[in-house]
Amino acid sequence: MLGRLESSNDAYGVGAAGDIVHAHPPCSVGGKQRRECRRGVCPAVGRAGLAQFFARDFADPAFVTYVRTPRQVAVSAQGARAVEHGTWTAIKREPRGETRYGGDYAAHWARTAQGWQVRGELYVKLHCVGPLCTP
Repeated sequence: MLGRLESSNDAYGVGAAGDIVHAHPPCSVGGKQRRECRRGVCPAVGRAGLAQFFARDFADPAFVTYVRTPRQVAVSAQGARAVEHGTWTAIKREPRGETRYGGDYAAHWARTAQGWQVRGELYVKLHCVGPLCTP
């Protein structure tokens, strides 16, 4: 039985290679230019892409916080893996006002000799209210 999951990441998370969140240019993945980029917003892929995204976001003067709220955790019968489901919210403040956005997430956890570690995360933005919102 799992007593508590402890994350080595901060709120919104930096998971294993292959995780995807939205980031800013340059808009390339594996050296190839991506056409899906809109208004300078492109997916960040892998550990390095996510690290760049979060470093840029945390340095943004408008950044306030990311909050991840777990709703359910299911552990495998062997106790080696777990999946966490919940909601997340981001808050940014600037002179035009506060922007809040967020949605649902799922995190894949694995029990290791060092304890529970995140192996992957998926975040889906479902809502946004405020001046920084884009489609």
